[in-house]
Amino acid sequence: MRGDLITASLYGDWDWGLCPREALEHHLRINVSDYALVRDNWSWFLEDARTGDYEREIARRSGVYSVAPPEGVSWARWADWLEGRLTEVAADESTVYDLPRHPSHWRAFAADVDPGAEDLVHRALSSVELPQVQGVRDYVVVEAPGTVGVVMRPGPTQTSPRLTFTSWLGVVVERTDETRVVRVNAVDPGRDERFPEWRVRWPALTAALGGWFSDAALGTGDPWYQQSRMLELESDERLAVLVREGRELLQLDDEDVLAFVASAGSCVQPSHLRWWLEWMFWRVETFDWKEHGEG
Repeated sequence: MRGDLITASLYGDWDWGLCPREALEHHLRINVSDYALVRDNWSWFLEDARTGDYEREIARRSGVYSVAPPEGVSWARWADWLEGRLTEVAADESTVYDLPRHPSHWRAFAADVDPGAEDLVHRALSSVELPQVQGVRDYVVVEAPGTVGVVMRPGPTQTSPRLTFTSWLGVVVERTDETRVVRVNAVDPGRDERFPEWRVRWPALTAALGGWFSDAALGTGDPWYQQSRMLELESDERLAVLVREGRELLQLDDEDVLAFVASAGSCVQPSHLRWWLEWMFWRVETFDWKEHGEG
């Protein structure tokens, strides 16, 4: 990633980070030494952009051509937020996130369904009643009448994963005109004994973590694509509930936060899990994800 702030802010290098905010914060920690100078340069740039076209000005100055801003749908709103963030770190360098210098392994596990277990999968799905999905997506775990696949977790070396053969399936369900199964994958059913209580307490957050960030939901995709789709497709009312529940979750200690996220089915479990969640809730409250046009 080049040292130029605009280029870094547009996250042209996706080798680093689970979301645009993380890529920016990593750049601020690793590549910036004079925060006041960076803030002033950005403010000077905004003077030109506000009298013209944000997208054109950003492309002209950085060589990065992007149809959409890094966060939300409004270039102006994102650029103003970035100015505020730079002002914050210039005034208090302790607000810079102490992210690891190198990417951490974020995927807690991956899984495969045995192609020969197709009949077992169909029998398992036919025996379960799909939930009444309150948002766009939900996630359920069902047991098949036999081994259906394998779950792979990081082992002592990259070439030696820990394998667990399982008869359990993680099922992503989606509500459009009707409730339907989107994708199925093998899953390790191990859950914290407190999970039933947590699911009742935080149903929207539980559904989001499994419905959008489980191995079945992600497949070979990346978490940011799934998160941006969630922000675009879930209703504002549903996302507001998710944020409220998420703020309650983050009152727990790190160990319990991880236990809940894992129990909900998310395979996204980076070392900075709390920040990843905080940034998810922050972007719901900070940016509009559904309006059209530039503003």
